[in-house]
Amino acid sequence: MDPIATLQAYTALGIGLIIGLGACGACIGIGVMGSKFLEAAGRQPELMPMLQARMLLLLGLIDGDFFVAVGLAMMFAFGNPLLSQVRSQAAAQPPAASAPAVAAPAPSTSTPSTPAQ
Repeated sequence: MDPIATLQAYTALGIGLIIGLGACGACIGIGVMGSKFLEAAGRQPELMPMLQARMLLLLGLIDGDFFVAVGLAMMFAFGNPLLSQVRSQAAAQPPAASAPAVAAPAPSTSTPSTPAQ
């Protein structure tokens, strides 16, 4: 199998995992944080402005982590640093010897038998 195609396939799989799992983790984290914020605001409404400021700060940090993961995935998608290594290794290897061509079978010298009529 072509090593460049294999690397590109694994890179695409990794990109999907980075973006997909990053999005799921960010959504779950923001959901849990929002629910805890609402619980705390319901228990002590006088602390709501302070809790809201901290929640928004953490919201930015959680989203920031996801955006860093998306940036990393885009780096691998459009400027894969591993691809140059694979290309240089492929260029250094001599081309594989091609399989010898299969010759057509020689025509038979015997006469074919015809069925009796």
